[in-house]
Amino acid sequence: MNRPTTLEDYDILEEVYGDMMRLAGTITDVLNCMSNDNERGYLAFCVAMEREHRTLQQGFTRLCAAWFLYAAQPEYRADLRNEATHKLAVALKPVIEDGYLPFL
Repeated sequence: MNRPTTLEDYDILEEVYGDMMRLAGTITDVLNCMSNDNERGYLAFCVAMEREHRTLQQGFTRLCAAWFLYAAQPEYRADLRNEATHKLAVALKPVIEDGYLPFL
């Protein structure tokens, strides 16, 4: 998965996949508002996701795997605030790459 390297590449991503980019904004807005009750918030999300269609659960897992592979790249913009994300992603990368999540 290659990062956009030019403003034009980013604009094309935004034009074609604007819904996904807005989703990322919605997720970060929710995370920002959860404050100190992360555990219950995460549980609520997991319970809701478990109730979704099984194929959609698989698609969501693919999305999470894609995020970890992206965050594992050496070019990932890490600093002290997200260094643990990068380290975890690097550790998970071989597991994800060896795994298989079929489209059903």
